[in-house]
Amino acid sequence: TTYYVWVCAISNKLHGKYSRRAMNTTFQVPGAPTGLVITPPPDKCDQLNLHWTAPSNTGGLPVKYRVYSNGVLVHRILSSTRAAILGLAINSEYRVRVIAFNDLGDGKEVTGVRRTRPHAPTISFLSSPHSTRITFTLSSSPLINSSRCTITPNISSLLTKMVSTSDSTKVLTVEGLTSGVNYTVTCISSREGLVSCDSV
Repeated sequence: TTYYVWVCAISNKLHGKYSRRAMNTTFQVPGAPTGLVITPPPDKCDQLNLHWTAPSNTGGLPVKYRVYSNGVLVHRILSSTRAAILGLAINSEYRVRVIAFNDLGDGKEVTGVRRTRPHAPTISFLSSPHSTRITFTLSSSPLINSSRCTITPNISSLLTKMVSTSDSTKVLTVEGLTSGVNYTVTCISSREGLVSCDSV
């Protein structure tokens, strides 16, 4: 905030001329960033991307940011309102804090919580690829909410309806295949709305 001051002398209810204007600017720590958005990229299980809006009150000085992940400082000085946190554990929850600061000290912070993406399940084929039937096991972490598989060329909607909720390992069988045709089975996992960063 900038203040302007004038001074004049008063005698017998009369005043003289005003002095030259004096100016003084006061500074303060910044306000909090807003609108923190935490996004796991679609192709990475160990990363979270962040972006936020700069504080409306900068305190009159340039603002920088520090970023913490689960209490650990991951970015010491940032002038940008975007950042990425790398090397995280897959399918894990992280609490993120972004603190605005300037030369006078720390301002307020904005926080958010987000989960990294899970890995895809593991497929092990049990039947001969030359038969008209495919049998395989689908194994995933017990923390996975569901797994979904599709088969190409598509012969039915059977696999698209198969969802594993509580079983970490499930045996699946697809019948009615054509002998000699190559089929591709693709499976993904999901947890709390986050689809796995890869497929098998």
